[in-house]
Amino acid sequence: MIAFKCNNTLSRLSKPSTSTHPTTPYDKLGIYSLSCVTCNKEYVGQTSCSLNLHYKEHECYIKYNNPQSAYALHILNNQHEYGPIEKTMTLLQPTENTSLLTPYKQFFMQSLHKAGKLISEQTPCELTPLLQLAFKTSHPPS
Repeated sequence: MIAFKCNNTLSRLSKPSTSTHPTTPYDKLGIYSLSCVTCNKEYVGQTSCSLNLHYKEHECYIKYNNPQSAYALHILNNQHEYGPIEKTMTLLQPTENTSLLTPYKQFFMQSLHKAGKLISEQTPCELTPLLQLAFKTSHPPS
């Protein structure tokens, strides 16, 4: 015997859908900064994973004395403090387009370097004509 059952009931259709989209900035991917709690200088990073996962990686590098990132190197070499994700990590530019990660990262690194806020362990790229043009507009395109 073959039977048909309709799953589209009124109660099911009236329930709010559970979104699979990120709910916090830390669930997103893109360009981020990590601030040093001691000196307030910043590290700029990029990730195609969630910021939360990437923060945990930096935290592990520091806890296990493994200077694999410039941020961990800064904290370890200077004996500076780092804080919880809410205090130290900022989403600078969300993007799911991985081809834009490097240009955005270079832009934000140059911006912080010009402002004297980039940690010394991270070296900005050479100021290319495209970056020079971007600085004339004062902020990255959306």
